[in-house]
Amino acid sequence: GQFQTYATETGAYIREHFFGGDQRLRSMVENMSDEQILHLGRGGHDHRKVYAAFSAAKEHKGQPTVILAQT
Repeated sequence: GQFQTYATETGAYIREHFFGGDQRLRSMVENMSDEQILHLGRGGHDHRKVYAAFSAAKEHKGQPTVILAQT
């Protein structure tokens, strides 16, 4: 994974490889230093959304249910 690579690379690498492919993304970080980019949060699991997904899957009847999660 690419997301794991970002955790070990520099802010300059993240700027080039994550934000660099699209002008709209580049403009979001143009006033940020590489150090600031390095320390941006990479997201995580919203416990409310995870609970809601499992709750809906548990309550669904009549056919199989699949939850796709990228971790």
